Amino acid sequence: MQNLTTSSQHFLRSAREALNLTTTQAAALVHASRRSWERWESGVQRVPEATLELFLEKLQGRAPAPDGVPRDLVVVLLDAGGWTQPLDVVGRENFVHLSESPTPGCARIHSLAVSPTGRPYVHTTEFEVRINGHVIEKANTWTGLVAQLNAESPA
Repeated sequence: MQNLTTSSQHFLRSAREALNLTTTQAAALVHASRRSWERWESGVQRVPEATLELFLEKLQGRAPAPDGVPRDLVVVLLDAGGWTQPLDVVGRENFVHLSESPTPGCARIHSLAVSPTGRPYVHTTEFEVRINGHVIEKANTWTGLVAQLNAESPA
């Protein structure tokens, strides 16, 4: 599994991009400055735990998205030695597929992501099934990007 700083950085960026937010808009959701958000996302500064919790609450739909458009998202969680931390966020729009993992008790969710250089790639997050049943339930209701492309292709 990833270290907590790396996973927090990836989580913040993935969530922001899944919501189609600028760094200014994402920062406003948690009552922070754009500069603070960018420092958290780049790993220069550690994200305060209360900020992560607030952002997670907003992602889970307990607060409206800034543009009022509901998002279909799932937050992948990490058991960090007795406390739970967000590890990744995947939206219906960037979901590729769900797969088994060779690690017992784990599964993998694959999603379309964009590197800092702008290059698209398929990002894979391995997670514990025990604390992420909601991820499997939600992913099973989505049609992955590969399946969508195959359905649109002429036979």
